[in-house]
Amino acid sequence: MASLKRMKIFALVGAVFALQACGLTLPKDEAARTTPSQNLGQRTIEGRFTSLDGGTIDLSAESGRIQVLMFVSETCSVCREETQTLVSDRAARGVPVNAAFYSVVVGSVAEDADDWRRDLGVNWTVGLDSGDALFRSYCPGLQTPCTLLRNPVEGTLSALTGRHSIADWERLTGPWTF
Repeated sequence: MASLKRMKIFALVGAVFALQACGLTLPKDEAARTTPSQNLGQRTIEGRFTSLDGGTIDLSAESGRIQVLMFVSETCSVCREETQTLVSDRAARGVPVNAAFYSVVVGSVAEDADDWRRDLGVNWTVGLDSGDALFRSYCPGLQTPCTLLRNPVEGTLSALTGRHSIADWERLTGPWTF
């Protein structure tokens, strides 16, 4: 009897460690860990990702425009909320002509990322990042949402993690033109 009880305890402890290990390699949904912006000390976002439409997006090619690159995960509730807010903002104010928007669905496959895009009504470029290389390069703590904001006028690139508003984004990128 005592032996069976020990086996159950060991199984429970093993399961807890296994779940924690999984969390280290997957994006975390931790809205409480919202961080202030970090200037990354570079002028452009270096890297590429594959859009769900099949093209390759070279982020360094958008040198003259504001860039908003959102790293999201399908299971991240804050990612969904921020995306829905941006979809609503674009429906109300229009699409900014001086800004390029991208979402990269981290730790996903094309079919699931496409479902995410369709479910939320996203009308900007959505893609996947092979091996999550961009996400790992730019996002401290591998936490979603992680948003990169490029201000071409000031030549700055900032990273935000956690919950932020569109107004926060515009303060860092400069005004969006509609």
